[in-house]
This record gives sequence, structure tokens and C-alpha cells, in this order.
Amino acid sequence: RGQVVTILDSGVQIVCMALDEALHLGLTWDPDICLRMESANSQVNTSVGLAKNVPFTFAEGFTIYLQVHIFVKLAYTVLLGHPFDTLTESNIQNLQDGSAIITIRDPNTGHWTALPTLQRGKVPKAGVRGDSDPRF
Repeated sequence: RGQVVTILDSGVQIVCMALDEALHLGLTWDPDICLRMESANSQVNTSVGLAKNVPFTFAEGFTIYLQVHIFVKLAYTVLLGHPFDTLTESNIQNLQDGSAIITIRDPNTGHWTALPTLQRGKVPKAGVRGDSDPRF
């Protein structure tokens, strides 16, 4: 449990997570709900199941619950696809240095929060894991 670095991709129709991360976070999933996903390099992977109502806690302390497809091999830890954008009404402001600011809305309170992002290709500093729900 703790802070997890994610990728935001509005072009993907699902939210997905690497199996290693799901195990680390102690998630459970329904192995009867599987799907096949084709990646950008045309490789097809089948999920091991669907983790239901996974809590994602953001800065300002608000939590949303997402349905997350779990895959054995992914090139990333967590990918937030279109369901995340729709639920949070996200807006992205791209900056000249390659970073961006994502503004998201808590669907329960209507409160807006701005989240800075990392530049593409930049790795976060070590020690990002904590002791609570995944934080993004």
C-alpha cells in the first residue's frame, strides 16, 4: 500500500494494473471477468481478472473507486484510462517543459484538485511508498 506512479491515457477504454502491483497492494479480483487487450505494439494480453471498487486516494484526501483489470505483464504499473477521465471530469494543462497539470473533480463533493505530473520519461524519487491506500 502506498503511493503509486501511474500513466494517464484517455485513449484506453479501461483502467489496468500490473499483477505485481496488485499483489503488493493486497488487492483481490474476480478471475471470471477477463478480457483481452491489444497494446500499441499489437501484442495481445489476457487479464487475470477484475478488481472491483479499488480505492484511489488523491491529494486533498478524496477517494474514488475504480474497476481495475489486472494483467501479468504490463509496461507500466497502473494505467488510468477513459473511465478515470469520465468519473473525475479531468482536464489536462500541458506545459512547455513537457510536464502537465491535471485538474480532477471529486465526484462525491464536487471539489476540484490540481495534480502536478512528471515529465514524460522522468522517474520519481525513491521512497514513494507509504502505508495507506494507493495515493496518486
